[in-house]
This record gives sequence, C-alpha cells and structure tokens, in this order.
Amino acid sequence: MKNEYIDLSKEDNTFEPEKTDMLAIEDFLKYFENYDFNPYYQRNFIWPPFKQRKLIESIIFGRKISTVSVARKDNRENFNKFDVIDGKQRGISIYRFYTDEFAFPLKVGGETKLLKYSKIKKLAEKEKVVECIKFIEKFNRYHLSVDVYRPMSKEKQRELFEVINYSQPLHKNELLFCAEYSFCRSFYTNLWEKLFLSSGLNNNFQKSLKENIKEYSTRFASEVCYIGFDRDLRGTYSPRGVSEKDIRKSLEKMDSDLDEMDWPLEVSQIRDTHFEDLHDEVKENLEILDDAIGYLYQSISYSRICNSREALTKNTIKDGIIFFIRKIQEEKVTQYFVTNNVKYFHHIFKAYVYFCIDEKNKGFNNQSIHKKNVEKRQNKLDEIWIDVKAFYNKYLKDSEDLLKNKNVTLIDEDWDFSPIDDGRKNKAISKRDKRSAIWSSDGKDCLTHGDIDPSNAHFDHVESKTLSSDEKVKIMSSDGNELKSHLNKDVAKKISDS
Repeated sequence: MKNEYIDLSKEDNTFEPEKTDMLAIEDFLKYFENYDFNPYYQRNFIWPPFKQRKLIESIIFGRKISTVSVARKDNRENFNKFDVIDGKQRGISIYRFYTDEFAFPLKVGGETKLLKYSKIKKLAEKEKVVECIKFIEKFNRYHLSVDVYRPMSKEKQRELFEVINYSQPLHKNELLFCAEYSFCRSFYTNLWEKLFLSSGLNNNFQKSLKENIKEYSTRFASEVCYIGFDRDLRGTYSPRGVSEKDIRKSLEKMDSDLDEMDWPLEVSQIRDTHFEDLHDEVKENLEILDDAIGYLYQSISYSRICNSREALTKNTIKDGIIFFIRKIQEEKVTQYFVTNNVKYFHHIFKAYVYFCIDEKNKGFNNQSIHKKNVEKRQNKLDEIWIDVKAFYNKYLKDSEDLLKNKNVTLIDEDWDFSPIDDGRKNKAISKRDKRSAIWSSDGKDCLTHGDIDPSNAHFDHVESKTLSSDEKVKIMSSDGNELKSHLNKDVAKKISDS
C-alpha cells in the first residue's frame, strides 16, 4: 500500500464546521422535518431496539454522546434545512422513542415497567408521578452537540461522511439499503414479493425473511440473482466472491440500467409492463429463476421435511434454488423431468437438509456467501445428485437417531434409489430437439434410436420424418398416453394403416 503523508505547511479547512450548536432535544424534535436523514450515501437505519434504549439511557443520565454533523441545504430558502451527514442512527432513535415506536424500562413506585414516551408524559402531567416528571425534564432538556457545515455538494458530503466513519465504513450487506441504489433496491424487493413470496415456498420462509422485507428478504433475492446470473442478471451461475467491491459494481450497473428505463422507486407502483421493458437476457433469467423456485417447492413438498422449520433454513432454500438454476442452465432438467423424477429430487434435498443440520457438519453450514462456501455447498448437492444412496450410506446412515432427537421427521422409506441416468434415457431434451415425441414400436426414439420414456417425452419433441408404410409408431404425450390429434393427416393415415 502506498504511504500517505500529511503536509503541515498547508492548511485544510475543507471540513471545518461553520459553528457548533447545543440543541435541546425538544427543539430538535420540534423541527425534525427540517432534517434530511437520507442523502444517497447514507446507510439504512439499522440500530436494534437494545441499542436505541441504551441511547435513551445515556440521555437520561446526562452522558456525552457523539456529535451530530449536518450541512445546510443552501444559504437562501433552505437556510434552516439540513442534510444529516453523521448521526442518523441517533437522531432517528430519539424520534422513534418520542413517537412511541419502542418502550423504555423505567422504575415507577418501586416497580420496573416498560413505558412508552406518551405514557411517561401522561403520568408526569396528570398523575404527577415524580419519576416520570424527572424523566421528561431530563429527556427534553438534554442538549445535542451539532456541527453545522456550510452548503456543500453531495460528493463533498460523502467525503466528509467517509472521513467521520472511516473506522466503520458501510458493510457490504448495507450497500443495497443506502439511498444511492434506490432503483436496485425497489427492483429486488418487488422481485421478492413477485416470485419468492407468492410461490409455494412462502410457508417455508422464516418469520424474519417474511416480516423484514426491507432488509433480509430483499438481500436474499439479490444474493440468489447475483450468484445465479452474475453481476447484471444477464449471465449464468458464477460462484464469485461476494466482496464489497463486487457488490458495489453490481449495484451501480443494475441501478444505472433501471434508472434509464424510469424504474419506480415505490414497490407498489411497479407493474408488469416495467418487467417487459427489461433486457431480453434479464427476462429470460427471471423465467429461469421462477422455474427454479417451482422445481424446489415441488421437490420438498413431496415430503414432510417442508414442515420442519429447523431443517429448512434460508440457506438450504437458497442453495436449492441456485442448484436448480444451474441445472436449467446446463439443460439437465425440465418441468417434465422434475415431475417424473420428483421422488428422487425429494431424496436429494432431504439428504442435503439432514446433512446440513447434523452437528458433525456444523462448520459446513456457514451463513456466508463467499466463493468457497458457495462452491462447497453446490458441490455437495452435485454429489447427492450423482448417487443419493451412496451419499446416504456415507454421511447419514449412522445419524438417524441424532436427527430424530432434533425433532426432524424421518419417513420410514427405502433410500435405495438408482441414480438418475444422465445418458439419453431420462435426459432433458435440449431446445434444439424440442419437437413431438415419436416412438417406434420397439420403444426407441425414431430420430436417434436411443431409449426414451414418459419422463422425457414432450409434445414438441418430434421432428418431421418420412415414415415407411410398415413402420409402427405412436405419438406419446408427457404422461405416456397416445396423442394422435397432434399428427398431420399423412402420418395419422400411416399409423391407421399399420
């Protein structure tokens, strides 16, 4: 790293505040709307309740809290309006307590109670409770230290923000939720509601994912897309390392594209027409994502493992969706293929879920989405895909008692399943070969003379072919029934003649 030197012969007044005010909390709350807490470079509000209560405790005891830094909007109409550069978490926490968003534990009459601000104020004014009177006085009269800066560009504000927060820069998980990438965030939030939450998987998502849409679920959707379709949703599976730099590049690219097509910032305003305007590669990948979600639900709903909250974590669900994205991209699975092999796919994910919750593999079930962990988890799924019985015997056979003790439902059934044949038989049909399925009388494909059965028969897996009058053929639908109505007249006549 290149060394940086400070030249003390030069003065730098770039970030010198115009003045420092001591602002009473009651005055701060009175003019709260004059403060903009969401410049584009700001992180999302992330303080948990215990941290917010700790701040109120510091105020009541008169402890010194960090200085709030603001910049004037301008020197004219907005002279008394400010962009909050530093102090968002503290300012919003104070306002949330004032508006009864959370309660504070206060000892009243020898008993500790969780009281909201309005209740404490009521006890102070109407019932003259001494403890509450003191609390309100201390809270309202506490003075915040506020550094006021002259008007400056948003770029300069960001520089100051980074200087102040140098020891605590934005974490990569916070990037999606800062105001800088508003279009991208609204896209992924809508994608979560449109594909994930409206799918059959809805009942399997943990409470935190369904309730905290602004953070956990939006990030879940973005991570699946980022890994499954690369940075701008136009590529294929890429287990790249999800670093702060990579995420920022991805968000910048996506946000720029969405901005150009006037993507709405409000999720409620996003319509299907907006998705129609997306790039063709993105639309195709979103269709793959939708199919992958459906295939996973089809696989896990076959078994009672879908009702086990402990078993199906957000990580295992994410791994399953990415697994199917890969297989669709490799043209190894289709809807008919999954439907006709659903019992085998069910065993793949049951084995994977059990492997993840087995304490012997605790280190494997890492929450991280770094490159090594993504590859490791997908490789494990591939190992099961190749031969689920061998995997069961190697890792799970001796762990059934342990799994039962963890209240995970084990169905008494045979794990002796033959591996899926990745050859011609049972193989998914490629796009090039999608025609009607013509079978000769010996059960062979007329075109390739290879084995074929209902698990990979498609209406459109047929190619026009001149048949000899003595060749016996039949047209098969996906469920194995004859489908003569799809034949042209000449072929139908030859079948009837034969």
